[in-house]
Amino acid sequence: MKKQVRQQKENRFVELVETAYNKNKGNRIRHLVRILADSYQENPERLKSYFNNKNFLITGIATSAYHFLTGDIKPIQSRKFGGLGAIINDSEKGLTFNRNQLYFSKNSGDALWDSENSGDALKYSKNSGDALKYSKNSDSALRDSKNSGDALKYSENSDSALKDSENSDYALWGSKNSVDALWGSKNSGDALKYSKNSDSALRDSKNSGDALKHSQ
Repeated sequence: MKKQVRQQKENRFVELVETAYNKNKGNRIRHLVRILADSYQENPERLKSYFNNKNFLITGIATSAYHFLTGDIKPIQSRKFGGLGAIINDSEKGLTFNRNQLYFSKNSGDALWDSENSGDALKYSKNSGDALKYSKNSDSALRDSKNSGDALKYSENSDSALKDSENSDYALWGSKNSVDALWGSKNSGDALKYSKNSDSALRDSKNSGDALKHSQ
């Protein structure tokens, strides 16, 4: 009976994750990460049993809960959809993410400094503080992301990175952007101040406030 009840709870949790993902509910996904982490707080190692689950969403959210409890980011890096809804306040510098990692993640503080991100990494993410400072982003990385504070300061962005993103405060100060980076983005506050932009970067973007002040 206990096994049956446990399976029912797991099935219900899977349904909640899938619904939140399909509806692009980032806050809900991150809330579910916290719920899962609370359930395994006494023994985080048990989460490893889900790291190779056939459902990529469960693999992703399990790696996020494991990181939340242990600070170990390697399982996120090594799984295609690792870090779904991850909450990262600090990390080592120079990390690489090149697939679908960190969808709907929330990154702040000194998270992901000097990182290299490509593929669909960090799609729908929220980045603030000094997150992603000095980072290099290409392909579709950071598409539909929301960036504020000093996020992405002095970053280098190309291809369709940051397409349809929303950038405010001092985000992307002094950044270098090329080849359709920031296509269709919305930029306000002092975002992109002192930035250098070329090759259709900022194509179809909407800019207000002091956005792009002193940019080239």
